[in-house]
Amino acid sequence: MSELARSGKAVALDATGTLVGSVVSAILERDLGPQLAGAAGGVAGAFAKEASSFVGRLFADRRRRATSMVEHASEAAGQPDVDEFLTKLLGDEHHRELLYRSIQAAAQSTSEAKIKTLASALASGSMSGDPAVVDESLVVVDTLAQLEAPHIRLLELLTTEPADPAAASYGFRPWPWRQHQLIEADPGLSNAFDALLARLTSLGMVTAFKAGHVDYADDRVHLTRFGQICMGYLAEQAGDAEDLHGQREGSEITDDAR
Repeated sequence: MSELARSGKAVALDATGTLVGSVVSAILERDLGPQLAGAAGGVAGAFAKEASSFVGRLFADRRRRATSMVEHASEAAGQPDVDEFLTKLLGDEHHRELLYRSIQAAAQSTSEAKIKTLASALASGSMSGDPAVVDESLVVVDTLAQLEAPHIRLLELLTTEPADPAAASYGFRPWPWRQHQLIEADPGLSNAFDALLARLTSLGMVTAFKAGHVDYADDRVHLTRFGQICMGYLAEQAGDAEDLHGQREGSEITDDAR
């Protein structure tokens, strides 16, 4: 066994004192360890130690993030004992698949908001015996797996409303965000904005708002119903499930959750 492989194996064994540690390590060792060992198998000499340290640290980072996600999910599901929470999930085929995908997605995320949203989706699916609810959680998890921290920041902006003094003075809700307003609200998104918006649109989370109902701006965007569902999971984990509705569809306002 190479030095690189031994390092990954040692890190995995360190976490097997609990069920959550064993499950997370087993999944990550299978998916991460062999990949990196194969990619760097030819590393030798003075670089072997550095490569081994890199693998061990990367493995530990991913294990920590995935474990944190499972712990958040257990708490959100009202199950204080994480091992009991996992035991329940492991007893059913659909819940096992949901757990597996959630752990993979969380392990590769450096966004705390994304990890907590994954936890909420896992908790929601775990508490239901309805296959439709589990399937929804799977779709949310698979979608979130394709997002990075800037996507989450843009989505969080879209759960709010742009400043509109005129609308406020008349007691109306502001119309959806224009693209330049989003960039002004978070300048850090500017360079990648087109790519971020394209990804969220392709995933069915964001859509264009039809122009011409009140003004003729053709660059307004808002969350779709699916986007609202995904961000609702984030709001649940944050403990401040605010109103994510009131999204305008044409000349109507859908505010079924007000």
